[in-house]
Amino acid sequence: MEALLSTGVPGLDDLLTGGVRTGSALLVEGVPGAGKTTLGMQFLQAGFAADEPGLIITFEEFPQQLYQDALSFGWDLRAREEEGQLRVVCTSPQVFLDQLSEVGGLIDTVVAEIGAKRLLLDSVSHFSQVTGEPTPLRALVYSMLNGLKRAGLTSFITKELDSALLDQVPFEEYLSDVVVRLTYEMGGDMRRRRYVEVVKARGTDHATGKHALRITDHGVVVYPRPTPGPGPRAAVGPSAIPSGVAGLDEMLGGGLPQGGSTLVAGSAGVGKTTLALQFLVAGAERGEPGMLVCFEESPERLQRLAATNEIPLERYVSAGLIEIMHRSPVGLLPEELFYDLRQHLAEQSAQRLVVDSLTDLEMSLGGHLDLRELVYDLVGLAREAGVTSVLTTEIPELFGQNCITGHHLSVMVDGIILLKYLEMDSEIQRALSVLKMRGCRHDQTIRRYELGERGLRVLERFEGTEGVMIGQGHRAR
Repeated sequence: MEALLSTGVPGLDDLLTGGVRTGSALLVEGVPGAGKTTLGMQFLQAGFAADEPGLIITFEEFPQQLYQDALSFGWDLRAREEEGQLRVVCTSPQVFLDQLSEVGGLIDTVVAEIGAKRLLLDSVSHFSQVTGEPTPLRALVYSMLNGLKRAGLTSFITKELDSALLDQVPFEEYLSDVVVRLTYEMGGDMRRRRYVEVVKARGTDHATGKHALRITDHGVVVYPRPTPGPGPRAAVGPSAIPSGVAGLDEMLGGGLPQGGSTLVAGSAGVGKTTLALQFLVAGAERGEPGMLVCFEESPERLQRLAATNEIPLERYVSAGLIEIMHRSPVGLLPEELFYDLRQHLAEQSAQRLVVDSLTDLEMSLGGHLDLRELVYDLVGLAREAGVTSVLTTEIPELFGQNCITGHHLSVMVDGIILLKYLEMDSEIQRALSVLKMRGCRHDQTIRRYELGERGLRVLERFEGTEGVMIGQGHRAR
């Protein structure tokens, strides 16, 4: 099998199933600010690491500007030039084309002097200065690509787009071996997000669709969208694992289904997070590593909440048995969350996972991803990792509700536990019911529960009472 060259961009090689072919021409097109030039410089950095010298041809930016831009990512291009690993040439499109076609010209000289293997050309859009006619322009680009291949260069060529919505396919896409398109889009939350799409990869397989991209302090990172795993309907393990909640395991016939996913739903303050923390701590007490993904509440606040209810969360966090991954829902890329979560689950060998909560996570979607799709991927990721998961979600109504969520998530999960407030005998009481639990014959009664020392504790049934599920319990006649 032919060896592929790494682009040096985390996640992008995954989309390209390993990288790009030696001697190929990679066209990266996008609107201003999408990250084209940064991606190209990162491509050259990967070459330096592999002892493959590079060449930058720029038609607009002066070398000094490139040096400054690269230094912001920790890349010292000037030092690479001094070491003989890089040559930066600022010229015009016409001079470049003349030198490329000339034997012993600029390109041949640089390749001979430093052994250049990779090229960044920024950008092919400037070729319109040579001719504005489509047919001659296409011939110029075709001739250039052939000249670069004859020189033995693997080329990274940028192209500027006026709009992310193209009326026609640019001819450069037909001539290039690989086409990557970058976009910089405004979401429904009025925040811009960057995306990458592999439009074409000649002779090799590639991932389809748009994937999130972020420009970090160390360069570009691509977060491939999760690939569908076994799916939420895959069978879960026959074993039951303790929930850590007194009285709940009795209702579940022993505990939560191993490898399954359970949705804990309820209004604010009803005890969803407390139940989820008890689930994690119960695993830690058995030596089972766990992970807590939280958004609105900080790790410090969660540990204080746990301490108030005498749940020893801090002890097991300090011992390394429970890891807390905190992400602000504002500006969060769901794809980035999945990318990080998959790595952390593997590194920690986690057996239990809590996501608190889906309501907070929905804030990060920005209208570009459906919560139902996200939960499907999240449940599939947990199952793929062999993790038993608990997901919390908020129900806006305090007393009574028409549905668990407005996104029809019930079919995505293996179990649903509902926590409710109800008004009874002129006081607010709490009720718990197991609405669904695949793989076990669960108790279908409605039970009281209390929040106090050691967290949530399930009590007796509501005997002789009606209207509990609508939040207005009264004595049966």
